[in-house]
Amino acid sequence: MKLLPLSHDVPRLTDKTKRLYAYLNASHYTKGEATEKVVRVLGEKGQLNSSLLFNTFENIAFEFFLGLNHYRDLMLKAGAKSAHLAGSGPTLYTMLRYKKDAEKLFNKLKQQAKNVYLAETLAALGDLTTLTPLSFG
Repeated sequence: MKLLPLSHDVPRLTDKTKRLYAYLNASHYTKGEATEKVVRVLGEKGQLNSSLLFNTFENIAFEFFLGLNHYRDLMLKAGAKSAHLAGSGPTLYTMLRYKKDAEKLFNKLKQQAKNVYLAETLAALGDLTTLTPLSFG
């Protein structure tokens, strides 16, 4: 499993998470269905894929962090099938199943952005996924 973080000039914000929570409203929340589905799939030793991922901050982060859309577009144009927000951002990641695919994406992104890294996920997770995050900040 491989990780690709990338850092860019999205400004660092004081109390970022607190400020993002203030922008959320009731319509941004679920009743936990997405989490329950991930737990069920992993419990059945199923394949974790990007369609199972949910982060309510994605509803607002791309407007909140100026320039974040640009880096999501970079990932997608380089071959990532998706780009997801990690936590309250501005880190982005994508999931890849195979090491060779992660390395190929890494090499493309390295040509377009600063501070791109390739790392491994925890072995305890088995061979479920490869994550390719772009870290901004």
